[in-house]
Parts: sequence; C-alpha cells; structure tokens
Amino acid sequence: MRHGQDNGGEGDGDASAPKVGNEVSGGQFNGPVGQFGHVHGDVNLNPPRSPEEAAFRARYMAKMQEAWDAEERARAEGSDGCAIAFIVFFGIVVVGFIIVAIVMAISFFSQSGPLP
Repeated sequence: MRHGQDNGGEGDGDASAPKVGNEVSGGQFNGPVGQFGHVHGDVNLNPPRSPEEAAFRARYMAKMQEAWDAEERARAEGSDGCAIAFIVFFGIVVVGFIIVAIVMAISFFSQSGPLP
C-alpha cells in the first residue's frame, strides 16, 4: 500500500492487526465529536470562526499574558518590600508599646509618689 492511501481501517495485510473504526456511541451529536483514549498534546474542537475572531483572540491573549507577567514581576519585586514593611510596622508597634508603658509608669509614680 502506498503512503496516504486509505486501507479501510485494516492493517497492511496483517490478519492480526486491529481494525480501526470511527463509531461513536452515546446518542445524537450536533457538532464535532471526539472519543479519546490516551491523548498527548492539544485537542482543539472549536477553532475560530473567522479571521477577525482569530486576530481578536490573539490580541486578547497577548494582553492577558502581559498582565500576568506584570503581576508576576510585581509579586517578585514586592515580596522583599512586603517583608521590610512588616518589620517597620512591627518596630513602630513595639516602640509605641514602650512609650505607652513609660507614660503609664510616669503617671503612676507621679500620683503615688516615690517608692519608700
């Protein structure tokens, strides 16, 4: 048999070769149908309907990719800034508690007088 010639779903004359058919069970189908075993790669059953739609999808996906890349860069660059901001905030809170404790101690000792 030559390359590209349809053999009706049978092997190349080998009686032990399995027969391949295109029967799909399950009812009535309106549109593309796929019944798959093991699939390695992409399966696209809904291609763009027009060149304009294909161009729009390409532009949209390019914009989305740019937005996702920008978010990833911001997240990568912002992770160090977030740690620094947390340390500064924690330091301000600790210093605030120390100041409040000192003011309360001064207030307590000024009202009751020095300890004996």
